[in-house]
Amino acid sequence: MPAPYDKIASQWESLRKDFRPGESDYLDLLVESLNPDSLILDLGCGTGVPNAVFLNQAGHRIQGIDASEGLLEIARRNLPGSKFELGRLEDDAPLPGPFDGAICWDAIFHLDRRHHAPIFRRVAESLHPGAMFLLTSGGSANDPFTDTMFGETFSYDAHPPDETKRLLEDTGFEIVRSELLEKPTGGRNKGRLAIAARKL
Repeated sequence: MPAPYDKIASQWESLRKDFRPGESDYLDLLVESLNPDSLILDLGCGTGVPNAVFLNQAGHRIQGIDASEGLLEIARRNLPGSKFELGRLEDDAPLPGPFDGAICWDAIFHLDRRHHAPIFRRVAESLHPGAMFLLTSGGSANDPFTDTMFGETFSYDAHPPDETKRLLEDTGFEIVRSELLEKPTGGRNKGRLAIAARKL
């Protein structure tokens, strides 16, 4: 069954062209932590824009995983020398690696929250000690919900922000930085939490 993003891949590519407010600060944190030619895991990589392209231009190698073949086709065009694979974030198989850093940006909140802690654990197992992990998640306490984008229905779910940070700490990460890049305003906007964590 095609992923919802397969149906809107071209629209998403047109929409998501650059960083949104506050995002580049987190990518800068990751880059500052890396040695030259580091290998970065990008979970839910989408088209590779802007995160994977930014990291690649900073001199690093990218290995991306996404559930949408339509988005991966675009990512391969954007970064022809990088490795992009079809896969579901919630699969139980160990992640490849070891990696020097990881990112899961605007992806995990599409999955039922019961999958989040196991994903954190698999990311931790795939990283070198001291490696940085960047992610975004929901910015408030809400029940699972659905919303539409370009006429397609998407699912959203997340732990409350403090619980997300606790789960990361329980998995062996220390929180380096976290903030609400978007504050919840009611209605469709549930808020958006950014976290930079380091594997202990």
